Amino acid sequence: MMTEHDLQIALWSAAESGDKQKIRILVVEGADVFAINPQGLNAIQIAAAHGHEGAHKTLLAAADMQRLMMAAVKKAA
Repeated sequence: MMTEHDLQIALWSAAESGDKQKIRILVVEGADVFAINPQGLNAIQIAAAHGHEGAHKTLLAAADMQRLMMAAVKKAA
């Protein structure tokens, strides 16, 4: 099992290479789309900066899902 840190590094790498399938898997495993890398970018920004439109759209959809999940958790608390 990957650590949270390993998940984030893998997500940033997948965003940089435009690997949509790996992005989906990592997000399901718990990678945070909004986490900032050492260069100050999140995965969405990384995909956009490297011109990976499909990966960018996948990450935007994942970001929407993560926002909805966070709102549901807050509402339930």
